[in-house]
Amino acid sequence: MSSVINLVLGVLLVYVIVGPLPLGLQLLATWLVQRREQKNGQDVVANGDWWKLLGTVRAGVWAFLAGLVVWVLFLSWTPDQLGLPMGGPYADWQVVACGVGAVCAVVMLSLRTRWLFAGALGVVLGFTAGFSLAWSFWAAAGDSSGLWAAGLVFLLVGCLIGLNFVGLMVASARAERARDQQAGR
Repeated sequence: MSSVINLVLGVLLVYVIVGPLPLGLQLLATWLVQRREQKNGQDVVANGDWWKLLGTVRAGVWAFLAGLVVWVLFLSWTPDQLGLPMGGPYADWQVVACGVGAVCAVVMLSLRTRWLFAGALGVVLGFTAGFSLAWSFWAAAGDSSGLWAAGLVFLLVGCLIGLNFVGLMVASARAERARDQQAGR
């Protein structure tokens, strides 16, 4: 029992040290973009379905859960546990499937947000936090050296950069579609 408590406390301590810079910058960007979109009235309410759309916080919570699920589905086990050949901690197809799952989750949730760009940024923040938290518990449990904290930095930065690209592409496509609808095309 005390080893579980030590694991949880260790992961939380590393998150307090490592997490604020990348996740805090993403949160700040999301907040600033949402303020600008609210000021300019750039939400997706023209079609009358605003009640079906997710707010930024709710989308971020769903994305957090999606990040946990994607990690559990694809990376919480290793092929050697099933007697399959592998060339590292994961098989190549696991990593590819995990990436596809991450992109699909970000795209699907970004399409359901009320705010075009802030919603996509919030989805990326939530997904990255959930995915990296799940990974952190797995990595910390198997690493006595503490080097998993460096891996966490790379994971956070990599997820944020890659998934922001995906989320902002979705938001741009939605904004273009909204402009076309307003113009009557």
